[in-house]
Amino acid sequence: MLKTVETFIREQDLIPPGSTVLCAVSGGADSIAMLHILYRLRDSLDFSLAAAHYNHKLRGAESDMCSDRVSDIFLDLLLLLM
Repeated sequence: MLKTVETFIREQDLIPPGSTVLCAVSGGADSIAMLHILYRLRDSLDFSLAAAHYNHKLRGAESDMCSDRVSDIFLDLLLLLM
């Protein structure tokens, strides 16, 4: 999957070299997968990666658990938390 995403980004000129990509992470499986893919591609595609998460607090304790999980992932990847 990683090579497919990299090829698509290159073919569509989605991320110019030297740019910064801000990845919005909800805490769901799809946005966490996107974050990990972009993290692994940042060197080969020559871009900086930052990530953002906003806790809307719409699901009570579940929202807080998602925020905690996202914060842990950001720290593990040493990403700027916005």
